[in-house]
Amino acid sequence: MCFFKSEYAKNLLITAGIFLFLEIYIYQAIRTLTDNFWIRTGYWAVSLIIYAVFAYEITHYQRTDRSMVRAQIMISLFLIFILPKIFIVLFLLIDDIVRIGGYLIGFAKPSENFFPERRKFLSLVGLGMSGVLSALFIDGITFGKYRHKVRRVKVKFPNLPESFKGYKIIQISDVHSGSFSDPGKLQHAVELINEQNPDLVLFTGDMVNNVADEFKPFIPLFSQIKAKDGKFAVLETTIMPIM
Repeated sequence: MCFFKSEYAKNLLITAGIFLFLEIYIYQAIRTLTDNFWIRTGYWAVSLIIYAVFAYEITHYQRTDRSMVRAQIMISLFLIFILPKIFIVLFLLIDDIVRIGGYLIGFAKPSENFFPERRKFLSLVGLGMSGVLSALFIDGITFGKYRHKVRRVKVKFPNLPESFKGYKIIQISDVHSGSFSDPGKLQHAVELINEQNPDLVLFTGDMVNNVADEFKPFIPLFSQIKAKDGKFAVLETTIMPIM
């Protein structure tokens, strides 16, 4: 147990060191673009708060916890605030690699090989790209999971029996019911399924995030789905009929 805790603490410190290095590196982009004290201070304040919440959720997360709220908070923070910063690092690295390469090859002296405008442009592009990516993640997490669409695929088999011609199968996957707090938010999806007048409905996996109990509040809603020849679902590797 002591060995496990020691390894855990070591890994946590290494991870914290990596993120600290990245933040200091990314901060150079902020410094390049603005001299405003409040913007610079605000960046560090927001970043520290986000990392503090992220660290707290990680250290208190239990895999046996049936609630996915903590996991969703960690994933959302990572996708919205941490992952997009990699774009800033990539664009700053472009400038640094070019400059360092110039120094090593000897094409130019350090004083001649620094272009502030290029650095400013790459910092602006990196921040812009990270902002766009963050906005896309926010949209997907907040609104995207409710944009339900029907994708129609016509399958042809040369030896298909006549009785199966025109047979309609609805395939649903990745419901991840534990990610929704209100089953009613998926009412539109159920209505969309029924509008297709399917012969058979197949749930092909990932109905839940972690445990089967997550789906219990959604049973009345998904029971409204109608199919002439039945409905079948796969949670993991078990196939079972549902009401």
